[in-house]
Amino acid sequence: MKHLFYILVGVFLLLSLGVRAQETRKKELLRELVKSPQDTTRLTILYELSVATKYQPLVRIYYLDQLMKEADKQKNDFFKCQAYLNRIFMAYNSLDTQALHYWFSLLEPLTRKNNFYDLQFQGKRCVIDFFQLSGDYEKEESESKLLLQEAEKAGSMIGMVVALQSLGNAYIVTYRDEEALAAYEKAYVLSCKIDNPALTLEIIHSVTEVIQKIKDYPKWLKYIKLEEDCINESIRHSKVNFSLQSCILMMYIHYVAYYTKVGDMDMAKHYYHLADSTYRTLPEAGLYQEYYARVSSDYLRKSGQYEKALPQVDTLMMLFRPVSPLSYNAAFEERGEILHLMGRDAEAVADAPFRPQVNRAVSEKVAEHGKERMLADSPRGRISVKEKLAEMRERAYGQKQPEKPDISKGKGKEESL
Repeated sequence: MKHLFYILVGVFLLLSLGVRAQETRKKELLRELVKSPQDTTRLTILYELSVATKYQPLVRIYYLDQLMKEADKQKNDFFKCQAYLNRIFMAYNSLDTQALHYWFSLLEPLTRKNNFYDLQFQGKRCVIDFFQLSGDYEKEESESKLLLQEAEKAGSMIGMVVALQSLGNAYIVTYRDEEALAAYEKAYVLSCKIDNPALTLEIIHSVTEVIQKIKDYPKWLKYIKLEEDCINESIRHSKVNFSLQSCILMMYIHYVAYYTKVGDMDMAKHYYHLADSTYRTLPEAGLYQEYYARVSSDYLRKSGQYEKALPQVDTLMMLFRPVSPLSYNAAFEERGEILHLMGRDAEAVADAPFRPQVNRAVSEKVAEHGKERMLADSPRGRISVKEKLAEMRERAYGQKQPEKPDISKGKGKEESL
């Protein structure tokens, strides 16, 4: 709890400054820019301006463009590559495949020419991750392994870390969770040698996701505590190179998920309130909407707060419907479970035609309750919920189709890599 106190102090300090601090820093940099000489000092200031305007995309693009022009004028390939890499990060976070490949086509030859391996491999990792969007999982895996070999040959620690991350992602999407965990844990060990808290936290987030799936609860709690320690150490030694409030939100979310899963609802309640208050004051809350809605729906359902849980499940269905049928179906099933627990079986049945695929678990759960509670289907008689769902499923969908692998959007890149 002492560690948590330090974190909360950091959060309150951050919230007290907020956007005002960003604007103050931006004004300071602009004053320095006017007086700066035509050398790397000017390039550094332009780069810092692009970081200070991280959550203002159009303004950020302007400063990255200015950085590219100034770097070209000074014949400074390093800062030109920095600008290209950050445009790649922006394209990655907005899922803009065309823009991502365009900027990487500029980055790759220049980094190879100058042996800027760290920058090259970070950009390549983004390209590899995008193979998930096209469903080319074999290529994602083979390219990740090739990137790892190149990084090892070049002696690029960051390159090895991001290659292992991509490899872990490839294993996840092909349901090889144990192999994914091994890759992520190797990446975590290497990241601790780089002294880059943002990178370490990103890896811990990946580790906790897969550990949760394989249900290794002691290891799950271990990594959440490592996450908390990493944030504390960054604050204590003034090495915060990430969005502090965002990472604290993710830590709270991980604690809520863990304590809800192991049934310690008092601790889950404590961290849920911390997560909720942090989420509601987060400028970039939209980036974490899925994580917040997922953990909130689970906690609220298991704590009996069904009315509050339903909107969170609806949010998940809205997010998943256009991108992931498998995740959408899982959210739909959870919605049916909540409606059943509330005694609103009729709504669960009414929702069935709007679902791409009716999951048998929902049908059976509602049908079991329907043995005592029957629905009046028409004046000519009554029909059980189970029979009604079976009839609707057969009429609307035919036989059950096999599910496709789930492709879900990853967390946004931290530009401080």
